Amino acid sequence: MRIVVLCEGKTEKVLKPALSEWLGEHLPKTGTGIDAKPVHHKLVGAKFRRQVELNCARNDVLGVIGLTDVYGVFESGVQAKEALREAVAGCNHVEKFWGHVAQFELEAWIMPFWDDIAKSIGVKAKKPGEKPEEINHEKPPSKHLKELFRRAKQPRRNYDKVRHAWQWLTAKNLQTAAESCPELRAFLNSILKLAGAEPLP
Repeated sequence: MRIVVLCEGKTEKVLKPALSEWLGEHLPKTGTGIDAKPVHHKLVGAKFRRQVELNCARNDVLGVIGLTDVYGVFESGVQAKEALREAVAGCNHVEKFWGHVAQFELEAWIMPFWDDIAKSIGVKAKKPGEKPEEINHEKPPSKHLKELFRRAKQPRRNYDKVRHAWQWLTAKNLQTAAESCPELRAFLNSILKLAGAEPLP
């Protein structure tokens, strides 16, 4: 059985390896897997709605999760999740759809490893905040990371979402980041619930 995660841009390239390994560790004998798929258009548009319907209609799909960033599109996570619900209202098998947000963007979920990231590139820098998901529209996590990487010792490095977020969002780190990222914990718990497993505390 499969759980489908529909996400924006290159997010699926970052999340799929970690989510697959993480779920396999929680459910080693069930064979339940993750299909992370990119949505190359607005996550609340007509094409997204059609993608939700097609995946929800599959007999081998336990559920479909829409995962959207908040930054640059919505004012808050609450507004984003409401937009996802409205986008799929009236869809066939809509009960199989779950809406979640990366608040304010995916990079918030690697901010708990700020000190380790800074050390790995030879930079000393104060953590932007103790609550990663509250680093918001004024200056989102990705901008903090870009500035951090610009300060790296030679050779000069630029932050790259796929290469660097993938490096830090491992299966083990997902579990750790969830302790300080409520939206990530909620997202992971939806996956566990769909798979019939106990949620994270």
